[in-house]
Amino acid sequence: MIPVFLRGVRPLLMRAPSALLRTHILYTAYQPVRLYSFTAKPTGKTNDPLREINTMKKAGDAKIDLLGRITMEKSEKLKKGSKVNEEKNEEKNEEKNEEKKYEDKKDKDTNSVQNKNEEEKAAQRKNEPKEEKKVKKKRKLFKLKLSDFKLKEQPVGNIVGTVNDAVKIPPMDFYKGSYHWDYERIVTVSMVPLALAPFVIGIEHPYIDAIFSILLLIHCRYGFQSCIIDYIPERRFGIWHKVAMWALDLGSWLALYGVYVIETEANGLFALVCHIWGA
Repeated sequence: MIPVFLRGVRPLLMRAPSALLRTHILYTAYQPVRLYSFTAKPTGKTNDPLREINTMKKAGDAKIDLLGRITMEKSEKLKKGSKVNEEKNEEKNEEKNEEKKYEDKKDKDTNSVQNKNEEEKAAQRKNEPKEEKKVKKKRKLFKLKLSDFKLKEQPVGNIVGTVNDAVKIPPMDFYKGSYHWDYERIVTVSMVPLALAPFVIGIEHPYIDAIFSILLLIHCRYGFQSCIIDYIPERRFGIWHKVAMWALDLGSWLALYGVYVIETEANGLFALVCHIWGA
């Protein structure tokens, strides 16, 4: 592009009287070409460089205006898009707020209804006569029915469920099951030396007599308890099993009181056995 332009400037350079003027013309002519070389190209049709420079300026200004308009349009589109997104977000937030308000109103209504129902029930309870309250208390005291004293019907062969049903594991209890049998064995083993002590030593010691009588009472209680569990089971007899256990507990406490009387007022269990044997 520069050689084409220099062809139009050559007549001016030839007419210039001095070298300084030539350099000035070159500088002033080349400056706008350098600025607008990226926007327009000289046609080379005319020999007037100033006209070509003006045309290049106009073309560059037009392109710059186009770029500015394009950027403005893009920025406007972006602004419009951002405004649309903001409006959509505002609408969504408004919908969410309305839903929350509606749910809060529902909760308040339900709570108010529940409170009203509770207040009405409390008022009805207060207005109830005292006689009805007494009747209710009496009913709570007498929970037993005649049907509770009847024997429970058992399935044939005492088979409950099917073969594929899992076996129910009983809850762990330190006073029943295998623990019960262990305690009974310990008691029976410890009774043997205490029973032979008076015959070997020849003296009826009160402490030995008291310990032996208490262990004998515990041994008898364990035996009767096992009999009740085997012959009066709860699954068949129901409440009668509990009655038998209550009777056993009552008899055990009475027997313990009898041991206390024998050990304090009489000479003990060994002396009582000797009197019965001698009589």
